[in-house]
Amino acid sequence: MIGRLFITGAQGFTGVHLAQLAKSYQFEVIEAQANLLDYEALTNELEVCKPEYVIHLAAISSTVSDNQTLLYETNVVGSLNLLRALNSLSNKPNKVLMISSAHVYGNTGQEIFTEEDKPSPFNHYGVSKLSMELMAGQFFNQLPIVIARPFNYTGVGHHEGFVVPKIIKHFKHKSPQIELGNIDTEREYNDVRLICEMYLRLLDSGKKSETYNICTGKAYSIREILSILESLTNHQINVVQNSQLMRANELKRLCGNPQKISLVGDFSHYDLRNTLDWMLHT
Repeated sequence: MIGRLFITGAQGFTGVHLAQLAKSYQFEVIEAQANLLDYEALTNELEVCKPEYVIHLAAISSTVSDNQTLLYETNVVGSLNLLRALNSLSNKPNKVLMISSAHVYGNTGQEIFTEEDKPSPFNHYGVSKLSMELMAGQFFNQLPIVIARPFNYTGVGHHEGFVVPKIIKHFKHKSPQIELGNIDTEREYNDVRLICEMYLRLLDSGKKSETYNICTGKAYSIREILSILESLTNHQINVVQNSQLMRANELKRLCGNPQKISLVGDFSHYDLRNTLDWMLHT
């Protein structure tokens, strides 16, 4: 599959890896330059580049963002502007992949989620992503849209404000101790390279007006991650549990059912140990 791929948020953590992989697939990668809140500039840019495929990554991804107005403006209004601009093109793209989040599922007491489960977000980030999905649904009859809900993932370049890069940094520096919250909660910690592979495959195989969990169904605790890193580095670290880093009503285990995404095709296998080793030595 070769074509012009327009990526929003291409300079972010995921975007850098996605652009690199897409180029290896022979895509002509076009990194969005216009501010998504500037509809006119965005429309002008799209009219010039005439993308055949679009992956919309740009978003505020922190679940604890203090600027809630900017969170909704970026994640909802920015997404609306993109779809409006794409819909105005004389030659519409072959596929538009809108990146949502597993946070739309919320804290319902479930541990494994399928795409059929009712969303129930419990923070502003999750609400903003669900709002984006509902808004995108208004364009299903005009644009070939696919919605992706990634579960947790990590890799080289992931911001240290997230737990795995934070832990990696402490092991790299041989720190004697680290402050963490609940280390027994279980989440998926997939490899960003796998996530990007799934995104690109959906451009070709994903059915329009459908939603896909971007997941493997494999969950790990922070305690397990610490153990793997100790074996990789021969360094033991003292964990100080900080109550301020613990979230109220935090789910014990959260992962996705990968059955639907597995129908898209076979994907590369990334073992968590290999991902952590990659992050340690890059």
